[in-house]
Amino acid sequence: MNDSCDTRRILTAAFEEATLALGGVAAMYPIPDEAVWELARTFDLIHERACNRCGAKGAIASEDPDDDEHPAIVHLLAQLRNRGASQSDRGSK
Repeated sequence: MNDSCDTRRILTAAFEEATLALGGVAAMYPIPDEAVWELARTFDLIHERACNRCGAKGAIASEDPDDDEHPAIVHLLAQLRNRGASQSDRGSK
């Protein structure tokens, strides 16, 4: 496995952990949905930029989120995982 693929794994794993932490806070405290969606959108953008800066390509498969997760958290986790898959497809053509 090359360095950029390893970097992608590390970045994605870290962002998945941060996303799950956000989901835990959203589940425990009365945070408006708009705020959770905005944080999820911002996390997604930061993840994309970080991966682009390091030239990381490839994705890691991970577990599906729990059904009781906030929709913004489910969406963000899917974005993190799907972006890597689509970048991996582009890199192999």
